[in-house]
This record gives sequence, C-alpha cells and structure tokens, in this order.
Amino acid sequence: MLGLLLSIASLTLGLFNAYIAWQNRKLALKQDARKVPALTCYLSHGFQKTDESGRAFSLLVQVRNPSDSNNAIASAELIVRYLTKERVLMTLKLPAHRDGAGSFVRGQGDVLSLPVKVPAHEVVSGWLHFKAPVDLLSGMAIDGYELEITDTHEAKTTIAPNLMQEYRDEVGSA
Repeated sequence: MLGLLLSIASLTLGLFNAYIAWQNRKLALKQDARKVPALTCYLSHGFQKTDESGRAFSLLVQVRNPSDSNNAIASAELIVRYLTKERVLMTLKLPAHRDGAGSFVRGQGDVLSLPVKVPAHEVVSGWLHFKAPVDLLSGMAIDGYELEITDTHEAKTTIAPNLMQEYRDEVGSA
C-alpha cells in the first residue's frame, strides 16, 4: 500500500514539474518574440505639389518600435505607380531626401534625417520628403502610392496612403 502511495505521489510531482516546465517554455518564447526587431509605421498626412521644378511629396509619418531591441530607420522610398500615355503601368521609386522636396507645408520643422534611431518601446515622428523630376511624371495618371520603410535589419514595412492631398498655400498666395 505504501508503494502505491509513493508511486502516486511521484506521478503527481512529475506531472506538476512537467506543467511548470511547459509554462516556463511559453514565457521564454514570448520573451524571445519581443526581442525580434520590428517597426510599425503610421501615416498622418500626405501632400504633393507640382511646380516647374517637378512634383514634390511630403509625408508625415510616425514609426513605433514595439520590441525590446533598439532599431533604426535605414531608408525610406516612395513608390509611385502611374500609367503612361500608352496605358502601360509603371513603377517609380523615389528615395527620401532631407531637402528633396523643400519645405512647402507650413509647420514642417520636424524632418526625419535618415538614418534615424528608434529606441525600444519608443516612437519617432517627422516629415519625409521626396522629389520627382518635372519631365518624369508630367501628364501621367497616378495609379497609387506606397511608402516603404527599411530598418537596419533590412526588414521592410509598407504603408499605402489612401489619399495624397494636393497642397495649396491659400494664406501665402493672398
């Protein structure tokens, strides 16, 4: 009888230890998943302006790093899909430049100068500027835009702006 009680007690202890080990493994997997660097991007505003020097784009973005590891934005590209006069769909990739589009939107003091650090559990925000030469997109029908942000681990995050507003400075022209 004593042997039966001892074997039941050891079985119970073994099952309890297996449960604790399983819970510890789940916790370790969650902690490892939080260490994987990843950026989450949000687009606040998107403006475009066409003048004699070309078409300029300015996008206000927020980039969040939800992971436990520091990260950085290495590069940003605006992907413009457009239809040529022959109805061929083309793609143009414009790299972000600090002075690429100029500052045509009022209050654009916060320009993201790439590369920019994004510490763990922090958010960075600022304007990204892009410039297309005058002869490249003139007379073309824009089909859509995508903003592609690449981090230092070469992981890409893509945002598709729903609406790119035409910028008109009504105060400055009055």
